[in-house]
Amino acid sequence: IYTYKDNDFELPISVSYVSEGFVPNRQTGILGLNWFLNCGGSIAREIKGIPDDYIDSNSDMNGFIQGDSISDTHLFELKGCALNENKSTCKVGNRETTSDIYHFNFLGHSGTFHFDGNHNIHVYNTNGNNGTYTITYNDISNSRLEQFTIKTADGYEYTFGSDSNEVLLNTTERYLNGKLTGNAIYTYSRNGISNHPIVTWNLTQIKAPNG
Repeated sequence: IYTYKDNDFELPISVSYVSEGFVPNRQTGILGLNWFLNCGGSIAREIKGIPDDYIDSNSDMNGFIQGDSISDTHLFELKGCALNENKSTCKVGNRETTSDIYHFNFLGHSGTFHFDGNHNIHVYNTNGNNGTYTITYNDISNSRLEQFTIKTADGYEYTFGSDSNEVLLNTTERYLNGKLTGNAIYTYSRNGISNHPIVTWNLTQIKAPNG
C-alpha cells in the first residue's frame, strides 16, 4: 500500500489476511482478527516449557536466562523427567534447562537463534552468513525480555521492542491464556500484563551506519 524511501532506507508497507478462522490464543492486531500489517519485520518466539525470561515469585522455577550461567556440559548431563515426576529434577539452580526458539524476519533478513547456558545467543538457519548477525538484548536482571537489537554485516542496526513501557505496549504481541467456558465460549485470562509473555517483538527503529 506504500513504500517509504530515503537515502538510507526503503521500507515497503502492506497488509495481508490469513484465512485460518478462529485460533485460540491468537491476539487481535490493530487491523482486526487475522489481518496483519506488514511493515518492517519482527522477532517471534516459540516458548519451550516456560518463557526464558519468566521470574517465579516463589523461586520455584525461573526461565532459562534468569539466574546464574550454566555450562552446556552440565545441561547435557541432566536426565529427562516424566510428566508425573517432581519438576525439580528438570532444573538447575531454580532455572529450567531449555531455551525458547526465536525467529527473525525483516527487510530481506531471516534466521533463528536461541540462548545457551551462559546467556549467549547463537544464530543459525539464516538466508545469509550466520556470522553476519550480532544480536543483543536488554538487561534482564530486574526485567523481562523487552528489546532486541540485530546488527547486520553492512552496519545497520535494527531494534525490536523497546525499553519504553508505552512503546513496548504498542509494538509487541503477547501470549494470552484462556479456556473454554459455557456454550463453547473461549474466555481469555485477565491477569496482569506481566503474566502474559511477549511472543512477538516488532521492528521499532532502524539506525544507519552513518547515524
